[in-house]
Amino acid sequence: MTVRWMEGERMKVLAIDTSTNCATCAICDDESIIAEFSINNKLTHSQKIASQIESMYKISGEDMKETSLVVVCNGPGSFTGIRIGVSLAKSIAHVLNAPVVEVSSLELLAGNHMDKNGYVIPLVDAQRNKVYYNVFENNSFDEISNKLYKDDVIEVEKLVDVICELDGQVIVVGEGSKKLRGYIEENKEQNLNRLIDDGKLKFSSIASNFNRAAVLASIGIYKHNIGKDKSFFDIRPKYIRKSQAEMEYEKKHGHPVDSKKNDLKEEKEGVDVGN
Repeated sequence: MTVRWMEGERMKVLAIDTSTNCATCAICDDESIIAEFSINNKLTHSQKIASQIESMYKISGEDMKETSLVVVCNGPGSFTGIRIGVSLAKSIAHVLNAPVVEVSSLELLAGNHMDKNGYVIPLVDAQRNKVYYNVFENNSFDEISNKLYKDDVIEVEKLVDVICELDGQVIVVGEGSKKLRGYIEENKEQNLNRLIDDGKLKFSSIASNFNRAAVLASIGIYKHNIGKDKSFFDIRPKYIRKSQAEMEYEKKHGHPVDSKKNDLKEEKEGVDVGN
């Protein structure tokens, strides 16, 4: 990937995330956070993220043309939200001829608890009784890509078993943690309650449960420095599981979607393709 800034110049980074209910974006350089906007309301991301970015550049006085790197959260999370964020990031990178770094939503949430001993478990809501998850050990930038597992979706009940098998301090982070809390309270889960009482299992604070674009930018800069950036053309959404539209398509037609065709064009009309 061609470097777009001269040696000695600061790298200007635009970070975008619409993978969850919170739409967040930030302008950073390799030394500081210049601006960061986050909105967590009922408006769809298509209604707000572009205007967020425009307002952020206007208020900060920065020039988008000086952007050296685009960083985007590519999921897992809301199928619709992921598509919006990834498509926007690719378009901006294309126009600016800038490299792109993709970061998973689980890496991003884990980034809220850098330099923590023990384990960090980020959870993203996957609807029904499931969450997207992974387990990070002794979390730091040097190890953020060395996860214990592959990003996956799991039932909350089975997640309890995963946590009980870990030996050490555990911090759970992300809005998906509400499901784990609810399960513990509803089922009076003794093993986890014991870990909570002993201080070995902790839930992140409200402020740290949301994706932050400034953290996304920091991880993106690190990944860029170790050669993980890509062309806009190679960036892809990370879904992990099938969308509701795909499942309904297979149920209706009796075969999987052909990814080489636009089979879902008509199916998506009027269908909720979020989580």
